[in-house]
Amino acid sequence: MASVFVKTEDDHVLEMTRGVADMAITLKNMMEDFSDEAITKEDPIPLSNIKKPAMEFVINWCVTHQDDDLTEERFEEFKTSIELFPEDQELFGKLDCPGIFSVIKAANFLDVARLLDYACKALVLRINGKTLEENAKQFNITREITMEDKIRAIEKHPWILTGCNLIPAHIEMKNAYYEKYPEQRPASETDEAADEQASS
Repeated sequence: MASVFVKTEDDHVLEMTRGVADMAITLKNMMEDFSDEAITKEDPIPLSNIKKPAMEFVINWCVTHQDDDLTEERFEEFKTSIELFPEDQELFGKLDCPGIFSVIKAANFLDVARLLDYACKALVLRINGKTLEENAKQFNITREITMEDKIRAIEKHPWILTGCNLIPAHIEMKNAYYEKYPEQRPASETDEAADEQASS
């Protein structure tokens, strides 16, 4: 089978089989405009926004899953489970959070739909149940995260409140938000707060 060559943002030329390249719809569409002989190591397909580590991961993942016989029903079951497939646990286990995020961007650009789903799930599993401070450390964010930062995050992404009942630091963040925006507090939580105040 013919080889396909790509050149990453950081000037590395990587090789893959045509079958693996076809799993990336963006590459597949690009290759329709060229013969196999036109895509050589000396004249690779340029990928100006993907660096070598992310592209190597995409290639390795595609090789691993090239022969998958995964029905849509089984894939939907996977999407709602709380675990990755064993082979993906091994692959993603080698990446830190910024690395997974780079894979997400690469999979999105290359249009590898299932890898995009898998990578997003891997990132969610990695950050789930951790405080903002713990996740900031995972993403190498060194600036102190203030309560105002947290409130602004909720203002921008209200869905954050749905996961604020498990960790004390998250509960503190939620209460600070409702102190600033009392009209946003659900009636059920308002009733609970009143009951607690009456019993104390």
